[in-house]
Amino acid sequence: MIRRFLIKEHPEGMDQIKSYTVEYFCQSFRPALYYMQNDDEFYQYYDGTAATGNQHNKLEVNYPIYTHQRYKALGCVYNKDRYPVPLADGNTAFVDFCRKPYLGLQFIEVEFEDEEAAAAFAPPAWFGREVTENPEFSFLQICHAPV
Repeated sequence: MIRRFLIKEHPEGMDQIKSYTVEYFCQSFRPALYYMQNDDEFYQYYDGTAATGNQHNKLEVNYPIYTHQRYKALGCVYNKDRYPVPLADGNTAFVDFCRKPYLGLQFIEVEFEDEEAAAAFAPPAWFGREVTENPEFSFLQICHAPV
């Protein structure tokens, strides 16, 4: 389960955190089938609801499979710089800065083991408005939107 927020202000010490690049692309929108590269790790995600992309099944894949599937991407291939910010409650806030074609789009994602943990989460003061259920901010919408 993922909760997604806009950024009200950048957290203290973020300039000391090493970022990494994350790449996403989608192969199917309903049901959602998409791929993610996280440095040297590659994953396939499946979300049968396809509404917001907040609940998913995750499968690790190898580099040849990932690159082969990338040629079949629907919509855009989208990249972002991700900063993993540790939170006081033990969770990690992933502060994301999108690259072209979505330069300027910034948001925070926090991943949870289950819906109970997600519901119990109290966002820090530097988090902005929650957009978890807003389809405009879903990964699927971003990949599907015209560039």
